[in-house]
Amino acid sequence: MYRGLWEIEENFKITKSFLSARPVYVRKENSIRAHFLTCFIALLMVRLMEKKTDHKLNHSEIVYALQSAMAAEVDDGIYKNIVSSKAMDVMSKTLGLDLTKAWYTAKEIRSLAAEPRKS
Repeated sequence: MYRGLWEIEENFKITKSFLSARPVYVRKENSIRAHFLTCFIALLMVRLMEKKTDHKLNHSEIVYALQSAMAAEVDDGIYKNIVSSKAMDVMSKTLGLDLTKAWYTAKEIRSLAAEPRKS
């Protein structure tokens, strides 16, 4: 059991550093629980993405790529992908989603958001 302690400590470090689990600016117990549940789910998703990409990406690359991903509406229902990265390309291929196109329609964005639910 002691050999696995470093993994637990690394998870706490990721949660505090990359997922901003603290400080908590909420006072009600339900709000605190909801905040930490959200952080735990985010940590789980990052760890699953690391595993799914066969550790081609580490936690910081995944979090940074997702935080910096951005699209701007340039016309009615037409969006331009502003930030794309190598990490986003790896995640795109791993998930089978086209997340690195230059242009999207509103319909394509809705489709991307619905795609994971189909799996």
